[in-house]
Amino acid sequence: MRPLPEVAPVNEWFWRAGADGKLRIRGCTECGTLVHPPTPIRPRCRSLAHAPVAVSGRATVAGYTINARPADPAPGARGGMRTVLRRCSSRRPG
Repeated sequence: MRPLPEVAPVNEWFWRAGADGKLRIRGCTECGTLVHPPTPIRPRCRSLAHAPVAVSGRATVAGYTINARPADPAPGARGGMRTVLRRCSSRRPG
């Protein structure tokens, strides 16, 4: 069994998001760019200003991969990791 991620003040919003039924992604409060996975500096405007943004969850799948090798090398570990590349259709629900 994989260990649960450590919840810290810097990432708590991410791990607690969804409890109220809303999907959130980190967004720049200056240029509006959504960035996932979260980074400390926005790649477009180089700003440090950010906040969680509720999004609709609608998206178009641009590609995917399924790694058959287990991420955990321990005996009896289950399947590999699935990765999906998607393009968000909407920034906010509605």
